[in-house]
Amino acid sequence: MSRVKKALIVATVGIAGAVAVPASANAGIYTWKFAGSYASSADCQSAGPGVATAQDADAWRCSTTSTGASLYLGYIW
Repeated sequence: MSRVKKALIVATVGIAGAVAVPASANAGIYTWKFAGSYASSADCQSAGPGVATAQDADAWRCSTTSTGASLYLGYIW
């Protein structure tokens, strides 16, 4: 097999492999929705994973506010 033919086969397999890999859960654009207020950042951090799972969210984050913390759920669209 010639070098050129081997190179084409390797390139084709490489491109096919790159296309077949699914996107990471952290990739993409999120729509963020308010999910609740908490007395402290620690309370928000503790609640985040459970609320995100229950609401089938792709991500979650807490933002500090003047009265505690707010939980937001992210959905990839």
